Amino acid sequence: GRLGGDEFVTILPNIRSKEDVIGVALKALERLRQPYLIQGLSLELSPSIGISLYPEDGDSIDTLIERADAAMYAVKQNGCNDFRFAHGPYNQKLASLRHPLERPLQGSLERQEFELVYQPLFNTQLGTVKGVEALVRWKPLASGVPLAGPGIFIPVAEACGLIGSLGRWVLQQACLQHHAWQEAGLPPLPIAVNVSLLHLLQQRFADEVEQTMLESGIDPEFLELELKASAVLKHFDQSSSVLHVLKQQGLRISLDECNLEHMNLRQIGELPLDRMKFEHAMLAGLNHDKASVAIANATFAFGYALGTEVAVQGIESKEALQALLAYDCELGQGFYLGRPMGADEFAQWYRQRPLH
Repeated sequence: GRLGGDEFVTILPNIRSKEDVIGVALKALERLRQPYLIQGLSLELSPSIGISLYPEDGDSIDTLIERADAAMYAVKQNGCNDFRFAHGPYNQKLASLRHPLERPLQGSLERQEFELVYQPLFNTQLGTVKGVEALVRWKPLASGVPLAGPGIFIPVAEACGLIGSLGRWVLQQACLQHHAWQEAGLPPLPIAVNVSLLHLLQQRFADEVEQTMLESGIDPEFLELELKASAVLKHFDQSSSVLHVLKQQGLRISLDECNLEHMNLRQIGELPLDRMKFEHAMLAGLNHDKASVAIANATFAFGYALGTEVAVQGIESKEALQALLAYDCELGQGFYLGRPMGADEFAQWYRQRPLH
């Protein structure tokens, strides 16, 4: 039956084990992914399936639907075309966050509740600004709406189907700001924009990016699209094809939250990457752990061997910066080096730096 919107519910009354449910989910995914021919067009769906089990996930129909719903949105948050069971702290957290934020997010763009801030990326060896990253912030106008950072409202926007319109707005505003900075006399610093995999895989995404670049006048070599590594690799075939199209347009591609311990290195090597970004946690404890030192060295060497830049983010202290400087990695980002700033504040901060 159809619950509403693009959500449907299936009840399986004669289930003896999880394997029975998995078999049904796999068959459903296979059938739903088949192309649909409509008015001469071949259209494909990206189904997401959430599963709750009675009685371990709930003893009422409302609870079972709610938890299956949360599991489904967790699948969407990771790129669709999959299924997930309801149990697990992530699904429960997403469910608890989604309900108080979903309604306020509706219409938030029209109410102009979003703004961009800009955080510099440094060449830590030279102390110069290498580029800037555009970060979205949400300031709801309605009273009583819980304050939420991007780590919370972005997954909810993905779950609610709002990520496409929000992502387009962020990309347009960042490109327009880049042009405004040049008009104000700043050099054309490379600007990075975070992109949700759900937005990347939408039809005509590459066309949207190309149109945005034309309208804003930004040179493609100064626009960098940044995606989470785990999401790209989980849906490698679909994301890789889009990234290669974007690369042909002349812009830069960056992978965020890289972790070579849990990544397919062959797939990484096949992506058209310009930069790999790692969390500072990778450097934690390097003075005490030989294995960590070896992993860090291998990580940087792998990135450079691919011809990509390597950056470490999360530099929040002098000690963190010193740990980075001890290794062959020039690029760093974090509050200790430079915090996120509004557009005008960033321009003023940049002009006052003795070395740009």
